[in-house]
Amino acid sequence: MVGGDLTPDEARQRLSEIMDRELPFVEKAEQALEFGKAYLGVDNGHLTKIDPQTDYWEAISSTDLEGPLAAGQIYDLRNTYCRRTLQQDTSVALHNVPTQGWGDDPAYETHGLDCYHGTEITIDNDTYGTVCFVSDAARGPFTAVETMFAELIARSLEHDLQRRQQKNELTRQSNLATVLNRVLRHNLRNSLTVIRGRAERIAEQFPASAETQSLVDQTDRLLDLSEKARVLESVIAEEFDREETSLLSLLDRVIHDVAAEFPDASITLEEADDVTLAVRPSLERALYELIGNAAKHTGAAPTVTVSVEAVPNAVRIRIDDNGPGLAKIEQRVLTEGTETPLEHGTGLGLWLAYWIVTSHDGTIEATVTDDGTCMSIELPRNAATTAQDVHERDEPTIARVQDKFRAVFDEASDAILIADDDGRYIEANERAADLFELPKPSLLGRSIREFVPDDLDFKETWAEFQATDQDRGRLTIVSANGTERIVEYSAKPNVVPGQHLSILRDITEREKRKEEIELAETVFQNTQDAIFLIDVIEPDEFRVQRVNSTYEELTGLVNTDIQGKTPREIAGDEIGADIESQYSQCVAQQETIQYPEEIPVDGEQRHWETKLTPIIEDGEVVKLVGAMRDVTARRERTDELSRLDTALETVLSNVPIVFWTTDDEGVFTRSQGGALAELGLEAEEVVGDSLFDVFNDYPDIKAQARRALDGEAVTATNTVGDTVFEAWFQPVQGDDGTLVGTAGLAYDATDRDHRSEAHTE
Repeated sequence: MVGGDLTPDEARQRLSEIMDRELPFVEKAEQALEFGKAYLGVDNGHLTKIDPQTDYWEAISSTDLEGPLAAGQIYDLRNTYCRRTLQQDTSVALHNVPTQGWGDDPAYETHGLDCYHGTEITIDNDTYGTVCFVSDAARGPFTAVETMFAELIARSLEHDLQRRQQKNELTRQSNLATVLNRVLRHNLRNSLTVIRGRAERIAEQFPASAETQSLVDQTDRLLDLSEKARVLESVIAEEFDREETSLLSLLDRVIHDVAAEFPDASITLEEADDVTLAVRPSLERALYELIGNAAKHTGAAPTVTVSVEAVPNAVRIRIDDNGPGLAKIEQRVLTEGTETPLEHGTGLGLWLAYWIVTSHDGTIEATVTDDGTCMSIELPRNAATTAQDVHERDEPTIARVQDKFRAVFDEASDAILIADDDGRYIEANERAADLFELPKPSLLGRSIREFVPDDLDFKETWAEFQATDQDRGRLTIVSANGTERIVEYSAKPNVVPGQHLSILRDITEREKRKEEIELAETVFQNTQDAIFLIDVIEPDEFRVQRVNSTYEELTGLVNTDIQGKTPREIAGDEIGADIESQYSQCVAQQETIQYPEEIPVDGEQRHWETKLTPIIEDGEVVKLVGAMRDVTARRERTDELSRLDTALETVLSNVPIVFWTTDDEGVFTRSQGGALAELGLEAEEVVGDSLFDVFNDYPDIKAQARRALDGEAVTATNTVGDTVFEAWFQPVQGDDGTLVGTAGLAYDATDRDHRSEAHTE
């Protein structure tokens, strides 16, 4: 056993050599675990990632290459010994689990390990996981030296993890900043270009106004700001060499360009001996921003004086103006390159100048007096070249960049995540935690494959992504709670070697709305009703927004011809006033109304049934959705049936018969005929009464009625009082063949019977 072959000092030295090797972390961890396994005389060693809040346990690195605890295996923390390790402040050392009273522990029942030694690893005071060594069989008790060595392995891996995290942080932040800057600037510029185009169209359609011009001017200002952000990014990342340059010639060129942009400004370059200095091309932009700022903000008659002189070991450029003085916020940008959370400069021009000058190892000072502002730029003749000089100069600048883009990362409205080569999240913002429905600490360390549908071949997809330069698309993810969300993503591999950025935007609701809109549009265009949408401009002003194809077909009115018009403009004052009256009623009641209308089409009168539904926003009706149905044919049929019914009633009332109908329970639904008088009844008098009650004293009639309700056609002769009736009962069936009632007809046959009796006599 290695523990018997090496002294503790030799073992520590061997471990130190392993940890000093330039290897990927997982490979280094495997070597450290392999050495620890041999030193402790156990079967295997494991490095785990644990989330105590969700009882998540996964083997990140393991000497057990194909066993149940191999790297990538996931278990419930509650079924592992590691849960006990997290519950106490010291390592857990179990050399013989059954004899130490742990035989009924869930971990023993799950894994059957008789030996376990575990130590917790924390990163930034948060649990990362454990380093544990295990064996199937029991062994002798762990010695104090062995426990200390196991803990040393855990601390060494913990330190390496922490160091790698800190080492990658600035690079990740810088790359993330670049990506975010490009994404946000690109989106900003695209949106502003659209806004500006629409603002110009508004200006062309309506008389010129200060508001319209202000909109265009502000849009131009933001576009200029976006361009300066692009330049600032290129300055930060530039790698141009310095070249010996005549500063007088450079300043003369800059002043010429600024004077062309601000013709009202008086800009003078004082005569002096020429000075040359090794500078980068970007210095011209910095001088343009500073001189231009003086010319722009000095007042109605700006005066700017520029001078250059050699000073010990440096060159000084002065820019004096007669303006009101540079604001303290802007002064802080020039001297410190900082802003406070509550104070921000007005643009990026001074930021750009600050970055360029400091990249030349120079300084800017702003002095404000009653006479104006003096900008003093000093550029050293010999740039800092030692690593220490560069480090001391860049460290505060990098810290500021880190702080600023950390704020962008944290406050972004989209989910932003960074994953390692294995597809495990190592960084995420709060929006990502919301999207995946997990606390941020619980999300870190989880694999992307846990959040994609089962039918996606994650291994192949992840490998393809890592081989690309950039990827965009749409994906369905499954949150920790099982919620499916549709996201648009933009992803870039290796923003830092081995770290991969993805930006996710949840478009689930947008897609649902899109489907709803598509469904609504399908219904809108294919329904048999004439659908129309009305914009409510004022409570008494209504204009057509659009109509469907059925509306065009039924009314003969074309959508493009009536869009934006009022009902009076479309249908004339009289009919239009009636229509607007109904619209006003719907707006006032703020509820759906239905009503009949008579609106002619091509000179012919048409009858319509119309339904209006209000669309309410913030307590006000903003639109009306209307549905019209042409009921002209139905109205004509109804009128014809009414006329026929009137004629039938006239006939029946003058003929000695009785005509009746009942429902399926024998209740009269109609009762007419001239023979009703023989029964002492009037037309419709018994409607609503049961036939069995009305003829309760006539068992034969009731029996005949029951036979008809059972589906049998019945013919019979009945005597009621002194009147003899010849009667027919007929069952009535519905469209589906079920009995819905009966119909009956009886005529007065008294005279016929009397004649028959007389003939017999």
